[in-house]
Amino acid sequence: SGSDVEVDEFDSFENLEAATQKQEMEIGQVQAALRHLVAKHGTVDAAQMMTALTACSKSTVSRGGSMKQLWETVKLLEEAGGRPNLMAATRVLQTTVKLAGFGRAVPKDGLEILDWALESDLHVDTVMLSLAMDICAKAAGHGKASLDDARGVLQYAKGLTSKPEPNVVTFTSMIDVCAKAGGYNKAQPQDGDWVMDAMRKAGVAGNTKTYTALLSFYANTANRRKDPLQDGWAVVEEMKGLGVNVTAGTMNALIVLCGKAARA
Repeated sequence: SGSDVEVDEFDSFENLEAATQKQEMEIGQVQAALRHLVAKHGTVDAAQMMTALTACSKSTVSRGGSMKQLWETVKLLEEAGGRPNLMAATRVLQTTVKLAGFGRAVPKDGLEILDWALESDLHVDTVMLSLAMDICAKAAGHGKASLDDARGVLQYAKGLTSKPEPNVVTFTSMIDVCAKAGGYNKAQPQDGDWVMDAMRKAGVAGNTKTYTALLSFYANTANRRKDPLQDGWAVVEEMKGLGVNVTAGTMNALIVLCGKAARA
């Protein structure tokens, strides 16, 4: 078990990463092992930093870790000379997405990571933008985000010199924000349509996940829609007209919409 691990048994960052994949380790143990490795090696290069962040990711998420502990790990590595590359910054974002899924991260955490990436002379790309949006979506599932937060991520991207373009993943996560926020009465009936309009104006075509998320949004705002059933069937018809695959998941979302519409 993780409690039996001796932190000084690790002689490389790779060995520590492998150990975290095989067994549960407390984030405090991982940090102690990292301090041991930093003392042993003296400095940390970009590859070692990436390996260390991967090692701490699982423990941070699965063992009740927090954003504070994630940043403590980053600071530990930077003080040893570690400088993040694009992959390392992306790993921090991915870890934060998972923390948000447990209600332990919020939208501003994603923006702070993007700030950190910029301060590290990295260019924020579309993948990082989409991950920041996914943090909003996961946080919305705990009542901690709304469309305003998602718009904030888009606005942030517009101010970047790298000009990352939102793609279908970005916009689908935005719809997901609206759907989940609707479950907490933190969404307006027009929010999903606003995102769909923004997506079309950006020249981005929705996929099955996009439209299925839209149906979930309509379901969670059914009690405030004039005709939620008509809205739902219109989504399915639009999918058919555009040649977007209608899956069992799509139809399940429509069935949920029907049930909520009947109770509205």
